[in-house]
Amino acid sequence: MLPVHYLYVKDRFDETMYFPLLKECLSYLGPEALVLRGDAVQWCFYHKPEVVCDYIERIEKDPKSHVILSQICFYGLCVDNQRDKCGELLERILSHNDEHVIATMVKVSMKMFADPDYIPYSRAYLERFVTDGREEVVDSYCLYCDELPIDAFNFYRELAKSWKSQKHRDIHSQLEYVTKCIASYPVECYKFVEDQNYASIKDQWIADEEVVKVLLKIYGKLKEDEDEATLNKIMDLFDEYIFRGNRVIYSAVGKLS
Repeated sequence: MLPVHYLYVKDRFDETMYFPLLKECLSYLGPEALVLRGDAVQWCFYHKPEVVCDYIERIEKDPKSHVILSQICFYGLCVDNQRDKCGELLERILSHNDEHVIATMVKVSMKMFADPDYIPYSRAYLERFVTDGREEVVDSYCLYCDELPIDAFNFYRELAKSWKSQKHRDIHSQLEYVTKCIASYPVECYKFVEDQNYASIKDQWIADEEVVKVLLKIYGKLKEDEDEATLNKIMDLFDEYIFRGNRVIYSAVGKLS
């Protein structure tokens, strides 16, 4: 792949040489070519499929290609002349039910949810895999939710109900996302924190500090809004953290009155 790299990167692009050479190089390479020049394979798949179609048909049989191929197919769902082909290949890859591939699809769907062209696909895949309780899939839902736009918060709230019983899960990105959404959805943010039952996760004492900091921000916003009913509910939650000896809430008690 070095000649292909040289032709492409060093400002010596020659279409008459580049595409035949790329096709020839791909003829004796496996999934490693996706790592070396995945961008070239992706572009050709969308715009000059005759260059890479034989290669993709061959490496599709190798599971090691599926993580990168699945992403190429996902992004290709918004390429008019390749939408159907990308959708068909993606479904064949997903039919293997590989944990790492599905976790990758969740990650990509989270990252692309803010793009209007990809919202329908992102939403569909996030809903499709939300009941998959495998660790890496759940991790993707938790780790990459901060990529979502604020107006997707209520959508994410519904998704998150599916793994709230998982005792081993990352909460940092979730709380970062909640923090961004407090100004727009303070009551919903409180309900999200309450519903997630963070006290049940492993190493709960570490999680408590992050959770309480977010609850204090929600409390401050609701106090501005004079939402007494929800404020009283949050105070009940604070009582639970005081009972567990949380130092953040102890230091903040004097500021809540």
